[in-house]
Amino acid sequence: MVYYLVSLAEDKDMTQRPFFWMRDSGDKWENFVKGKYPAKDALDIISKKVDIDEITDLDWSRTPLYNSEYKAGWLSREGRFYGCPAYYHDKLAAYVLGIKVDKLETTGWARIFGCNNYSSTRRLSFDQHGWLRRNGYTVYGD
Repeated sequence: MVYYLVSLAEDKDMTQRPFFWMRDSGDKWENFVKGKYPAKDALDIISKKVDIDEITDLDWSRTPLYNSEYKAGWLSREGRFYGCPAYYHDKLAAYVLGIKVDKLETTGWARIFGCNNYSSTRRLSFDQHGWLRRNGYTVYGD
């Protein structure tokens, strides 16, 4: 499948133009992350074109979907944080991690909401506990 890293013309006045992975749908782009089909424009910027089999092989760090600077995201059992915009947890799981949300939850990943809120269906691991404490979260059960 062919994917394009595109910054839309409609974002040209933004200080830092965002790029999104999209598919070509003829006269429109398919922004599958946002579920939108914006019309193509001569002022769109195409940064990269790739032909890959697995969507998780795309470099998501070049998009607003995945950034460790975000306050929301997923925290692995090993204490590695995968940041995403608020309310994009499920999309990060699918496109970046390539893991279904229920699998993340049953294997003990913590959903980080930011603002000192998180949830986990299992007891936190030592590494998760440490990450939460280092990042200013109140860890329940302390």
